[in-house]
Amino acid sequence: MNRLTVRLDPDVKRQLDLLAAKEGMTPAALAREIIEVGVMNASERAWAPLTRIAVREELDRFLGSARIAREFAADELYASLANELRADLDDLRILVGAVLSDALERSDGDLPSLLQKGLHVGFEGTRGLLDDMAEDAYADL
Repeated sequence: MNRLTVRLDPDVKRQLDLLAAKEGMTPAALAREIIEVGVMNASERAWAPLTRIAVREELDRFLGSARIAREFAADELYASLANELRADLDDLRILVGAVLSDALERSDGDLPSLLQKGLHVGFEGTRGLLDDMAEDAYADL
């Protein structure tokens, strides 16, 4: 253990002696304890801000990576939805093309009139007509 000499005012020495007697310690032991506590507190005050900054930076990195992961997940979901929508639109184009082709063959070729009728029938009605035509086609086989 290192040795340290400390000079105290007589008033401080008297207070140290009184506190030591009250605590049942020697004045030297109490002085060592007071110095140790003081040094630890001063050290804590010196290192606490640096520790807080380091913890905050680590937390910010974690939150940033979690946010990026959520953004990538959302991008993947949007891409998946866009692909499904694209596939549905392709199906609609095929269906509309087939219906128009069949309707043009059966009618006098008046496309504007057929489109006007399709506006009133709607998609579900058109799909029902297509299903009926498919059933008729399979019935002939």
